[in-house]
Amino acid sequence: RNLAINRELWLWPAWWKLWDTNEAISARLGQAGACEAVVDALRAHAGHMHVAEATCAAVCNLAVSSDANRARLAEAGACEAVVEALRAHGGRGTEGFDRGACVAIKYLAINHPANVRRLVSAAGSTAALLQDVERCSVPDAWRRDVARALA
Repeated sequence: RNLAINRELWLWPAWWKLWDTNEAISARLGQAGACEAVVDALRAHAGHMHVAEATCAAVCNLAVSSDANRARLAEAGACEAVVEALRAHGGRGTEGFDRGACVAIKYLAINHPANVRRLVSAAGSTAALLQDVERCSVPDAWRRDVARALA
């Protein structure tokens, strides 16, 4: 099991960079099942903060420019998984995790009211979700961006 986690940690930066720089590849990865694979990895290794950091970043990068990927991620359970990871690690993990989780929430929510409802439902309320975000080591502007995306 640890070998699988280490292999995932080694592979994530390459995938993360690829998604970050090419929208067409991001769309094709979404069509090929990357959204589901990322959410499965986040759920399977939720207790491992570094895997949660990498998977939240991957959620962000898949969701940033693709409505279709936002829908795929939500259908796979990303909204709930990211909120669960935020509750487990937010403000207690690394700055990278905090940033990845907050930006993943932002990009899951932008222009997708159904995802906003899922995120808020997973947290219990908008106020509870914003309180979870408040614990994170992120700039205030990022917290405001999350609040605007959830509005």
